[in-house]
Amino acid sequence: MRHALWSQPPSSTDKHIAGKLSLCIGLPIMIRYNYAIEICMTRGQEGFVHGWQSKQGSNGQLVLDTLFVRLKDPPTHIQVPGLPENVVPVYPTTTNIEAMLPNDEKYHIACTQVEVLVSR
Repeated sequence: MRHALWSQPPSSTDKHIAGKLSLCIGLPIMIRYNYAIEICMTRGQEGFVHGWQSKQGSNGQLVLDTLFVRLKDPPTHIQVPGLPENVVPVYPTTTNIEAMLPNDEKYHIACTQVEVLVSR
């Protein structure tokens, strides 16, 4: 069941959170959570994947630990110490969601994920 939930699209959950993110450098994304308003890390802010750090999860899978996002046209220039200009670290949050499998079974689970969506 875990693998089925990980492979579902964001639309299969009530809060549209992806079970798994497939990343590449330069991928356009949209932040879905107000991480830090003072440095433009707000819901709806667009950006691009600059890089990431991952770790090994309890089931041997790679788990995203930190996503580094280059903000697209932030209202002010951002400088986080140790990172290039306008690049911010985005961390996972834990959210309770309702997920639906292809057979219409619904499950209430706690999902820990970086809250971003692939953008256009």
